Amino acid sequence: MTDKSDEELMKLIKEKKSSALEEIYDRYIKLIYGFTFKFMNGNEESTKEVVQLVFLRLWTTKSGYDSEKGSFVNWILTINRNICIDYIRKERIHREKQINMMNPSLRNPPRCQMRLQPACFRMSCLLQKAGSVPPSIG
Repeated sequence: MTDKSDEELMKLIKEKKSSALEEIYDRYIKLIYGFTFKFMNGNEESTKEVVQLVFLRLWTTKSGYDSEKGSFVNWILTINRNICIDYIRKERIHREKQINMMNPSLRNPPRCQMRLQPACFRMSCLLQKAGSVPPSIG
């Protein structure tokens, strides 16, 4: 398989030839891992998950690589970048849900937040909770 081009290997991957995916993996694992590691700010666990998702995407994608549109390296790094972005978004949403579950008061903002300008509401809400400001001011 080492004599085949990336484009030929991707055609074989579409035919579900696992040896072609293994060859692509061997050729690009260092690049994909390094790119992902930097994108994930050195988080090794997230890096491993994203790398796995990248190669899974190559195996499952319906669309394939088209050499007329650009180089294979750029194509696979674009897939890599998009998966990194999706992963970070999902992690952020998951983290926000966990915070909301741990602190139910964040689910429903205080009434003062709705009435005051954003710069003022934090101080007013804090003072209200502390009991320093009568509720009619907030």
